[in-house]
Amino acid sequence: MCCLLKLKMVVVSFCLLLLGSSAFGGDVTTVYFIPFEVETYAPVTPATIISQAWEKWTISSEPETSRLINLLNLGNQADFDEKRVRGLVISDNQTYFIDSNGVVIRKGKLYMFKEKGELGITIEKTAFVEFRDSLRADQRQMLRK
Repeated sequence: MCCLLKLKMVVVSFCLLLLGSSAFGGDVTTVYFIPFEVETYAPVTPATIISQAWEKWTISSEPETSRLINLLNLGNQADFDEKRVRGLVISDNQTYFIDSNGVVIRKGKLYMFKEKGELGITIEKTAFVEFRDSLRADQRQMLRK
C-alpha cells in the first residue's frame, strides 16, 4: 500500500515536471482547493488533490501571486498531515501543499514525502480564504460542490 502511494506521487511529480509552468500559461499560478472545513470520506493526499479539488484558481497577476506566496511562507512550524490535503499551489518552480489545519509544505517540481512527520508551517486559514474571496470571478472555477 505504501509503495503504491509513493508510486502515485512519483507519477504525479513526473507529470507536473513534464507540464511545467508553460502548460499553465507561462507565469500563471494555479491553485487547487477544497475548503478547510470540508471533511472527506476518503483521504485527500498530494497524489489525489487535483482530482478531488472543489475549486481551481488561475492567477496571472504578479502582485496577487506575491501576496499568495507571502501568505504561504509565514507561520510557526507544525506537522503536515498528508492524508488531509486541502490545497495545492503550483507557482513557478515551487509546489505548495496545504493540509486541513493550514499547515503548508513546499516542494520543488519533483517531490517526495517522508514516511511520517513532515514539518511545515501553519498559515492563517482566514487570510488564505480572504485571499480567495478577493479573486475575480474569472479567476475562480468551481469544479464540484
